[in-house]
Amino acid sequence: MNHVIVSDPLNVNITGFAQPTELRDQSGYVLGVFTPVIRRAPGEPEDTLEELEAAANEPGGYTLEEIWRELGVK
Repeated sequence: MNHVIVSDPLNVNITGFAQPTELRDQSGYVLGVFTPVIRRAPGEPEDTLEELEAAANEPGGYTLEEIWRELGVK
């Protein structure tokens, strides 16, 4: 992959980005998309507690007993 060393003025602008963001020139032409790297401490979970709780509260899904029955385990 090619890479570019980012100058300080641009680095200051993009450091706070948390999601992919279009980079445009002064005329509005899209130069590309900057996708920030998510840096996590070793052992830190990929999902936040809030994300896990939201997923657990979503409607639908199957109970463990239903999954076992479908797999022929019990």
